[in-house]
Formats: sequence, structure tokens, C-alpha cells
Amino acid sequence: MVSEAAARAFAATGAWADPWLWASAAAFFAGLAVGQLLRSFVRIGEGANARRPKQPGRVARAICFLSLGLLALAGLLVLSNASLLAGAGFRATVAWLGLVFALALLFGLRPIVAGLPLVLAMTAGLFLMRLGLEGWTPLGPARGGAGAIVATILPYDVGPASFRGHIELGGSSARSSVEIALASSSCALSVECLQMRSGPGLLAEIELGLQGAFSPNGSGPRADVAPYPPRFYRVTGIAAPGGLVQAFAKPPHIGLLDFALLLPAHGGLEPGGVPVSRSVFFGAVTRMRATSSALPLLALEPTSFRLYLDGHVQ
Repeated sequence: MVSEAAARAFAATGAWADPWLWASAAAFFAGLAVGQLLRSFVRIGEGANARRPKQPGRVARAICFLSLGLLALAGLLVLSNASLLAGAGFRATVAWLGLVFALALLFGLRPIVAGLPLVLAMTAGLFLMRLGLEGWTPLGPARGGAGAIVATILPYDVGPASFRGHIELGGSSARSSVEIALASSSCALSVECLQMRSGPGLLAEIELGLQGAFSPNGSGPRADVAPYPPRFYRVTGIAAPGGLVQAFAKPPHIGLLDFALLLPAHGGLEPGGVPVSRSVFFGAVTRMRATSSALPLLALEPTSFRLYLDGHVQ
């Protein structure tokens, strides 16, 4: 059953333990309750029917929605780490929960007029999230602070100022090899990271859960990924001292991220240099590019690069 697969996928991603899921649900049901109460006592758009007796069903629905909001609040306190809400910052927290509350209030106040646009907006948001994350790999939690191996270079031929070889990218379940050649006997790895907190992080969790529910094995793409906040990465290329860079293919819809999170074209590409980053929505979404220090290469000796949760590469 699709519902069972979805439940397993969301459980695997840790979405049920995400505090933003429960906080958003509490804000949503609270907004519905207030909207129904206002609808009961304020006659909006009823014209000649404004003197019609008040409908007690709306008050009953408001009480039900308020009860669901209290249950969601209990889930926030019992099933998740509520202190993680503060990790996104006060302004991001208030902005997201206030947006959810306002949209739910509008839905409760005018369900017919606002319902379809809200559903379409939610669907469009998830669709854009899927397109934006295409080509990015979820970053799992560092074990013992060791970081995750994201690339391994195997040189075939190393000269005084050049080398040829191949680089193996990705995790053990989705590896790909790319032939490389650079006019240097040492090289560094350039990586971009994407971290999502607050509401965008919740949308990313939902999207990954949906991908897991409809994947062939139904197991989900990120059973080993830290539940909060969601982090993603992509290897952008290799660099050498002096700024020599061999860039790899970009994700097909990178323009969606560039529209809001455009990084400087050459920023963060110098081996061992200062990373560059940009954030939106009060720091809830952060994109960063960093390059490791240049490592000397030896023929037929693999060299691995590790990515840490704070975004630096080594």
C-alpha cells in the first residue's frame, strides 16, 4: 500500500521526529480553529443572508481543530526535540509559523475560495523543491566526527606538473566515475553544500519522504541521514594551486537555486581559501561553496576527500 510505504519512508528519514512537522501542524490547526470561529461570528460575503442564525457546527469544528492543534503541540514536546526550533533563529521561526497560521486562518475563514489555491501552492512548492534538489546528494551524519567520504581520486600518471586519472563521486549506493586531467601534481576538491532549516527543511523532509514512498523498493533515499536539519551536497570540481579548475556537470535545474542563492562565480574555489556562502529566509536556507587544501598525488595511490557537517572539506 502507498500509505504504508509512505509511513515507512517518513519514519526512515526521521521526519516524524522533526520539530518543524509538529510545530507547523500546531500552527495550522490553530489557524483553522480561529478561522472557523471568525467565520461563525463574522458574516463575510453572505449579503442578504447576514441575519441568518449562527451555525453551531462551525464552533464545533473550531473546537475539533483546536484539539488537533493541542495534540500536535504534545507531539512537538514528546516526539521531537523542541529546542531545535530555536536553532533556526527567532525570526525564521516566527516567519514560518506565522505564515502557516495565516494561510490556515484564511482557509478556515473562506474554505471554498482559499482551499484550491492553497493546495495548488503546496503542490507547486513540493514540485519546485524536487527540481531544486535534483542532482544534490543527502549528507549523512558524521560518525565520530570523521566526516563523510564524498570523492576519491585515483591518479594513473603523475608528472612534475600534471596528472591524469579518475575521480569516484558519491556514496556507496550511487557511485560515478569521471576522467580528470590537470596541469598540477596536487589538487583540491571543491564542494557546494545546501542546508535547510525551519519550513524549507520540513518541505525537504516531505519531498525526500515522498521519493522514498514511490521508489521501487520503498525504502527511501536517506535512511542514514541526520533528521535535522537536512543537508545536501554536490561536488563542483577539482582545483589546483593557482586557480586551475576542472568543473563537473551542474544539476539540470541549478537555475532555481541561483535565482535566490547565487554564489560568486569564482568564490570559494581557491584551495584552502575562505568559503563563500549566502542565506535567505532569515538564514533558514544556506548555500556554501568550499575547497579543501591541495593534496599531493602519487601514481596509483587513491586520495579521498571528506565533507563535514559544517561544510568544510578535507
